[in-house]
Amino acid sequence: MFHHKKNRYPSITLIQGSLHPASHTAILLDAASRILSARNVAYSLLDLRAADLDLCDGRAPEGYGLSTRDSIEMVKKSDVIFFGIPAYAAQAPGPLKNVISLTEELLNGKRAGLICFSEKGVAYEASLDLMSQLTDAGVRILKPVVLVSKDGFRGKAIFDDVVLQLLEELVDAALKA
Repeated sequence: MFHHKKNRYPSITLIQGSLHPASHTAILLDAASRILSARNVAYSLLDLRAADLDLCDGRAPEGYGLSTRDSIEMVKKSDVIFFGIPAYAAQAPGPLKNVISLTEELLNGKRAGLICFSEKGVAYEASLDLMSQLTDAGVRILKPVVLVSKDGFRGKAIFDDVVLQLLEELVDAALKA
């Protein structure tokens, strides 16, 4: 977990939902964090590659381990959450859905930005999968939803300027909301 402190704007958390060590989703969230930093906006980062989260089983938050409780608290304090969604078989991954299940009661009334990467062009379907779970929890989805395929990258760098523009627009929407 990482907390980047600055003030004056909504509290924003970025949740990086890929467990892959060389994640394209992480690269996209890093680009969003650079946009936020350039605008002096506070944000926190929950990178699921580094988080040791318990599986949601319905117990009270105090019954979970420290990393899980810290993650729940991070979401609780957030006004806006950017979800980095890696698409696997046209669905959001289980660990990311687990975060939503752990925090579902805290999500009502929050706003969410969706940033979805897919190797195989199923980013739209995966974003719909997570969007359904979030809207059921009372979350308002910000526009644009950023959908990126491997064509948006050259190696480990974002190649497509449209992707960067969409990330800028999503940050704008989060700050206006």
